[in-house]
Amino acid sequence: MLRQRVLLAWFLVLTCAVGKAPLSEAQGKEEAGTVVSLSDIHLSQTLEDGYLLSRSAGKILRGLVVDLNQREDLDFVVVTGDLVCDPGSGDLEVVRDILDGLRKPYFVVPGNHDRLDRRAGPPEPQGGPKTIDVIFQGHGPQPGRMYWSQDPAPGLHLIGLDTTVPGGWAGKVDAQQLRWLEQDLESHRGTQTIVLTHHNLVEFHPWDNEGEWKSYVLSNAKAVRSLLERFSSVCVVISGHHHLSGARTLNGIHYITCPSTSSWPCRYSLFQIAGNGLTFSTKPIPSSSLIDIAWHNLLGFRHFRKRFPEGKAGEDEIFRAFMGPQQLLLPLSRCTSVHPLSTLSVP
Repeated sequence: MLRQRVLLAWFLVLTCAVGKAPLSEAQGKEEAGTVVSLSDIHLSQTLEDGYLLSRSAGKILRGLVVDLNQREDLDFVVVTGDLVCDPGSGDLEVVRDILDGLRKPYFVVPGNHDRLDRRAGPPEPQGGPKTIDVIFQGHGPQPGRMYWSQDPAPGLHLIGLDTTVPGGWAGKVDAQQLRWLEQDLESHRGTQTIVLTHHNLVEFHPWDNEGEWKSYVLSNAKAVRSLLERFSSVCVVISGHHHLSGARTLNGIHYITCPSTSSWPCRYSLFQIAGNGLTFSTKPIPSSSLIDIAWHNLLGFRHFRKRFPEGKAGEDEIFRAFMGPQQLLLPLSRCTSVHPLSTLSVP
């Protein structure tokens, strides 16, 4: 099912585009810490599996928790939004219960699917379903505010932004949050900083500049990027939403979009710090049979399939677009310093 020849070619293209070399064996042995990113889980206890493996998402997530708990090098986990399909169904609590099985800390930012005001139908009565900021308080969000910052390790600063807007799946960082972001970055100058978002801050596909695909990128992405570029401590922005794997470097900041665990390619992302370099790689979920089902369902999902040529040429193009790079080594020279994450303490 997987086209290894096409994957190798696409990997080489992405490596050249970002301008970095693949990780060598020697470099891999220098890793000082590991962060795992899970994105676009889209868990549902009621929907059937389709393009999104929503009914199977709980099984996928539990399997990932088991696997991640076996990694001795893991320092913490980040989740970049769209945890569920329906935030008012009780599914957010299910995701919370599963993630609580992790032996290391985890931090969450909201996705557009995680907003209660996106639900169809009449407004919920007072005392209705809990919101994501309440359910995941202590893991970044706090009641009443979805954007946050944490210092999960000495010399490391982590910022989670709320890029969602009411009623839709487009994204924006509003003026109040931009002011907070500027103040937070100012107070952490000199501290290596990772920024988490759901929506992307750069285009990862040519179609991101047209039609509904524009909603993958923040409507004020340029303003947010300009703010981040003022602070040399910001090196990496990790996002989701696009359901594909991609990497771009602009003005010294690496922008990474992480694939979905519950739609093809059904992968999660690893970020490993080694010296002055950051290795980005993606790994498959534990179930190969579900990956095959997800590939079949993606090819049958007209929303995406109609945009690509018919036949094998179109399938190869879909493969390249969604799989993206599997391993890249990116420099962290823009940062004022790089600190190992191995000293992380569990709160």
